[in-house]
Amino acid sequence: DDLRGIPLTPALLEKNGFRYNGGSNAYQFILDEDVILTGNPHIFGGNSVQLCVGGRWCGRPVQSLHELQNIYLDLTGRELAVD
Repeated sequence: DDLRGIPLTPALLEKNGFRYNGGSNAYQFILDEDVILTGNPHIFGGNSVQLCVGGRWCGRPVQSLHELQNIYLDLTGRELAVD
């Protein structure tokens, strides 16, 4: 049996404070001027989110809800809403 995480979707990102930026064709969650979570299917492939700190991409693209929850909790100290 193949277990997989819940995939990220634009609706899930919007529900959790990500805003669509038409100029970059991406969903963004800006934590401060140096820390941004960006979801751009044209760059990262599929529905995934990448962490950018100080203008540099960090780690690998996040593709599942549980991965995004962990990063979000680490960065903000708050849990992501997932109803």
